[in-house]
Amino acid sequence: MNKWRLGGLAVVCTAVMVVLSTALIKVIRPQHQAFVFPQRVPLQAAQFLQSQAQPPQKGNAYSEIIAQRRYQYQYQGSPLEIQISYVTGTSGDLKLFHETYSVGGQRIRPLPQFQIRKGQGGTFATYTFQNRAYLSACLDPAGQSTVEIGEFITHWNSHWYLLGRDYLDDRCLWSHLSMPLDQQSAQTAFMHLESIWVPWYQWWQPRIPRQDL
Repeated sequence: MNKWRLGGLAVVCTAVMVVLSTALIKVIRPQHQAFVFPQRVPLQAAQFLQSQAQPPQKGNAYSEIIAQRRYQYQYQGSPLEIQISYVTGTSGDLKLFHETYSVGGQRIRPLPQFQIRKGQGGTFATYTFQNRAYLSACLDPAGQSTVEIGEFITHWNSHWYLLGRDYLDDRCLWSHLSMPLDQQSAQTAFMHLESIWVPWYQWWQPRIPRQDL
């Protein structure tokens, strides 16, 4: 084999390696676009009061909160707060989320025992922490909700084509709904939160941020 063939083969091999490397980087670390939450999300049963953008949070080398916003409502005489976060590199697991990020400016850890429930709003978790009742759920790119890694993996709708545009989409809209327990029992608060979660979930389903590679 002469030097020209060797040189040509080297160029081809280099080009192939570049293409493969680029494809692998896209699969492992897709480019996440910026997202801006709306100032107001309408909930028919609750009176909107105000909302505030919250600062992004860096979790680790693979996970971060790109954007988040806190919404405040009045529901049947009680204050209702909802924090929604656009998270990348998540596993859809509630315990891991609280180990990594804060909600409402505070860390909810150790995470109290929580109950996983299924209803019209898919899968969600309810629990109490510091005299507040919480309902939390991850709305994945497929429009389904979960709080556990196993179910999140089941929802993945990707095929890992090396040179295609399909990839493992590990994004999530994490929502945390909460109400104080000053004048109501935890069970009553959970019932109220679930009644709000359903329309909240349905409103966000068609508005999940798109991911373009």
